[in-house]
Amino acid sequence: MENNIVQDIERIIKENITVTDIAGKFYSNQNLHEIKIKNTADEIEFNDLSSLVSMIKIELKKFNRPLFINIESPTKVSVFTALDNEKDREIPYIARYSSEGFMFGRNYSHEDFVIALRSQFIQSDDTKDMLELLKKVTNAQSVETEDDGITQRVTASQGSSLARTIQSAPIRLLAPYRTFNDVEQPTSEFLFRMKDSYSFALYEADGGAWKRQAKENIKTYFYETLTEEIDNGEVVVVS
Repeated sequence: MENNIVQDIERIIKENITVTDIAGKFYSNQNLHEIKIKNTADEIEFNDLSSLVSMIKIELKKFNRPLFINIESPTKVSVFTALDNEKDREIPYIARYSSEGFMFGRNYSHEDFVIALRSQFIQSDDTKDMLELLKKVTNAQSVETEDDGITQRVTASQGSSLARTIQSAPIRLLAPYRTFNDVEQPTSEFLFRMKDSYSFALYEADGGAWKRQAKENIKTYFYETLTEEIDNGEVVVVS
């Protein structure tokens, strides 16, 4: 910081910057910017909400209060302070959820789809049903699908044996990992599509409603973990 001040002084001398008093108002022949020297906290980034809560509890008294917890999205939460005397704020903490996640709208091979269902979704009756369906078609030599918008009919043929028809609901209620692991993952509707025994895909079918639910879940988490601080008015949750 001292080096910057020295450089600015040298620039003033070299560039012959002058200040003129006209009717009580001061004017400069160059654009000048105020040099602010502040004792501010460096931003710390976390990948979970519990660490954010721990830091707030430990360092709360060191900041201009209240602290505002801004739930920007299902994957980002920032914390900023109240305004200081110069109308500035600090942003000491940020939490980001980072995960590759399931690629909706993309066709997966049988093996990759099974792995994704088991590792990137909360296990439920719908994931179990889908895994059972995948098990039945994986050994079929030919697979035909028919969809009337309510039920997806899958006809799997094995060699010269009789074809077997399996009925499967195209709309599935699933809870993929899409937000912080500290909170409950939102359940929403997905459209399941199978072209043949080698191509499987899921499409989001809730219009983005899961994002609102995820933000509500995050908000509830903070109200449960920072109850005292919120009741005292030292922490405010915004979204």
